[in-house]
Amino acid sequence: MGSDYDVIVLGVGGMGSAACWELSRRGRRVLGVEQFPLAHARGSSHGETRLIRQAYFEHPDYVPLLKSAYAAWAEVERESRQTLFTRTGLVLFGPEDGTIVCGAQMSAKLYDIPLETVGHAEAVKRFPAFNVPAGDVAVFEPGGGVLAVERCVEAMAGIAQRQGCTVLEGTRVLGWTRKNGGIEVETSAGAFRAPKLVVTAGAWSAEFLPQVRGKVDVRRVPVAWFKPRAAAPAAMPSFGFEGPGGFFYGFPPSGRGVKVGLHKPGAPVPDPMALDRTLHADDARPLEDFVRERLPWLTPVVVEHSVCMYSMSPDEHFIVDQDGPEVTYAAGFSGHGFKFAAVIGQVLADLAEKGATAHPIGFLRQRWPA
Repeated sequence: MGSDYDVIVLGVGGMGSAACWELSRRGRRVLGVEQFPLAHARGSSHGETRLIRQAYFEHPDYVPLLKSAYAAWAEVERESRQTLFTRTGLVLFGPEDGTIVCGAQMSAKLYDIPLETVGHAEAVKRFPAFNVPAGDVAVFEPGGGVLAVERCVEAMAGIAQRQGCTVLEGTRVLGWTRKNGGIEVETSAGAFRAPKLVVTAGAWSAEFLPQVRGKVDVRRVPVAWFKPRAAAPAAMPSFGFEGPGGFFYGFPPSGRGVKVGLHKPGAPVPDPMALDRTLHADDARPLEDFVRERLPWLTPVVVEHSVCMYSMSPDEHFIVDQDGPEVTYAAGFSGHGFKFAAVIGQVLADLAEKGATAHPIGFLRQRWPA
């Protein structure tokens, strides 16, 4: 079979744009196929902001990848000549023996990450933007901050295109097959061939990957913005709270107000094309209650909202693996993946080229039979 490209990347969101960037900088002929315009709001890599941090409370195995991600994002900034990462600092509040505080402390200790534990009385004084629950302590990571999500996608795709990558926007993938030792991808713009395929289809992964069908559960997750009724406290960091209602997180004020989210997968999404983007009373209530209790200088009424999709794996770890030497895939980022995108692009390029990577991804390989 003749080859139009060296690698075809199916889906050019956060992970796909990173794969296009890395493969094209290695001199590969790359085709990226995206069903929507670049940096669109229909998938999971959209909006203005995502948190990034290294003292990872979810699991310390992610920390080496995060250290590489920080370096990779700096490279994207250098090559795109843009500021994409703003170091705001990150404060996390919770019980001294809770999952968040203990997990962040463990990762910081294992990997020598600057992290300061702040007792309750000192946290109240030091972080006046927040009404700190009685008995809670704080951990402060000065290196934490915010990624400009859509600008990151645009930057990586833009660099890739300048390096020779072709990106087809507004092009539906109808399916792919193995053919004559390579891959043929059928799209609404015709058929394309390559020896290698990288699938980074986000909430649409199950359509193209039998391996994850029934293993990745797409969920609906709203976020909201709130306006101040008083002046914002100076130098407010990004933040997170562990409490009975779940893990709430947010960002310093922007022109839209203060963005607040609840990291809790919501209703199942049977069809990502038909995502319910309406803000319902049950969506707004926990966010407004949190703002009323913890950010009293904000008006506890949603003024703007957005709805995201989490592609949940059974254990909430990512799935990064191969189906034979021809097909590499990444899925199930479970609502905490974007910060890793730049390094995941390197991982996907390594796997597509060599079938192996020096990055420590053993714990992310497919863990359930197809």
